[in-house]
Amino acid sequence: MESRIRASYVESIIFRRTKNSIRYLLLKRSNYTKYYPGIWQIVTGTVEKNEPYYKTAVRESIEETQVKIKNFYAFTKLNAFYSPLKDTINLVPVFVLETDDDYVKLSEEHTEYKWLSINKAIGLVYFYTQKEMLKIINLHLKNKSLYNNLIKIEL
Repeated sequence: MESRIRASYVESIIFRRTKNSIRYLLLKRSNYTKYYPGIWQIVTGTVEKNEPYYKTAVRESIEETQVKIKNFYAFTKLNAFYSPLKDTINLVPVFVLETDDDYVKLSEEHTEYKWLSINKAIGLVYFYTQKEMLKIINLHLKNKSLYNNLIKIEL
């Protein structure tokens, strides 16, 4: 029997600092996508065969948004969720990408994007696990000692 615990997805929280705040990028899925049409989410993606997770995060973020990455971090906490569609438990590494500009060019997978404050992002994002991860990452970005716990990856 094939393992029902999978680690084949990544999530990327993209943020930019403005003069007075931090803004998080959310994407709205196209209505014609097979799973979860029309929901708001952070960047998510599927790992290709033998692809390192961090490279998946970079590839998916660029494919879905065309953002220019200023800083790239791995986060040690995993997201986890159960998929009744596939009857699998999914472990998802989370990455944090910083950009300086607000330019976004969407792929066909998404129809809209928004740069939002933490509270608005948490209110709009669909998945509970992504809401919780946004809260945790926001704490890390606002607290210097927590920020230093993010693992910087040089690209």
